[in-house]
Amino acid sequence: MKQSIDFPVSSTYKIGWILTGDYSFASSRLQGYRIHDYLTAQGCDSNIIADSFGQYETGYSPTFFSVLRKILHNHLDVVFFQKPGWMMFKMSEILRLRGIKTIAIQCDPFPGDYGHYFDATVLTTEELKQQLKIPNAYVIDDMLEVPLQVHKETYTAQSERLRVVWVGQGTGSGGRKFIEPFLNQLAQNPKIANNIEFVTISRGTWATHEWSLGTVYKLICDCDMAIIPLPEDNWANAKSANRLTMFMALGMPTIVSPVPSYLRIIQPGENSLLARTPDEFVTAIELYRNEERRKKLGSAGRELAINHFSPETLGPEWVKVIDETWQTPHAKPTSNTTTRLMSRLLQTAARL
Repeated sequence: MKQSIDFPVSSTYKIGWILTGDYSFASSRLQGYRIHDYLTAQGCDSNIIADSFGQYETGYSPTFFSVLRKILHNHLDVVFFQKPGWMMFKMSEILRLRGIKTIAIQCDPFPGDYGHYFDATVLTTEELKQQLKIPNAYVIDDMLEVPLQVHKETYTAQSERLRVVWVGQGTGSGGRKFIEPFLNQLAQNPKIANNIEFVTISRGTWATHEWSLGTVYKLICDCDMAIIPLPEDNWANAKSANRLTMFMALGMPTIVSPVPSYLRIIQPGENSLLARTPDEFVTAIELYRNEERRKKLGSAGRELAINHFSPETLGPEWVKVIDETWQTPHAKPTSNTTTRLMSRLLQTAARL
């Protein structure tokens, strides 16, 4: 049931968003557009000021000043910076000098002086908070984006070879350089070679299917189980659970590596299976050859994901961040003369 929320944001605050990527970027969708859509549905004055800003992170570009002027001209009260690079840090510093509250959103272990440049920071995992050691930091899980009506409807295998799906980015920790040799190693096992077909979904021609928001859910549901193996490194340990909760929401039986964000969600043997080594992944895949087990764990995972990671459940946590950041006394950053002058000039330009 959708929660009824009474908070001052809807009638008082004007909220803006600066996003690193566009809607096709997972982090910009999950930690930008999804929150914006939720706030708008609650009656908030929320505005996407700029997306794809990552391409302008190289210096003081005309776009940098155009976005700043737009924020000041529209008298925004709170501005979110999703996955900020250096120019977003500088933009936030200028806005704070003008009394505008700023909030960073970070999903990867990129270090930076967040406490100096932003009033607050939202992180996607507790591990990320520990790695970055950011003051005034909140931890909020990613919201689901899977439509409720979309899910696996049958657990009966469509062929003798079960289909095992992996979805992910082609780059970064756990990407192509990791997953291709990992799956090749699994495929050499006699229990896998003639019984399992691996399906990969990612950006680029290397994958079985090119990733697309319009097709990815159906492609996943056409498979029999999903796996998320990850390397043992700080980057993987800081990852959010959004891939796992996506698979769960679709009703997919899953096998995952024991990264902290997954361990907080899964109950091995009840709503997912856990595996550390290639041999353990083979054993788990063998367990899922049982149709009833696939149905039981897939259904349990779907129930958990919908109950705990929906916008209705997590949206109020974003409301709390906005409210608490607004009510916290504003401490302007200690900035150099050039930044202070730039702030005053932009304020004047915004009035024109």
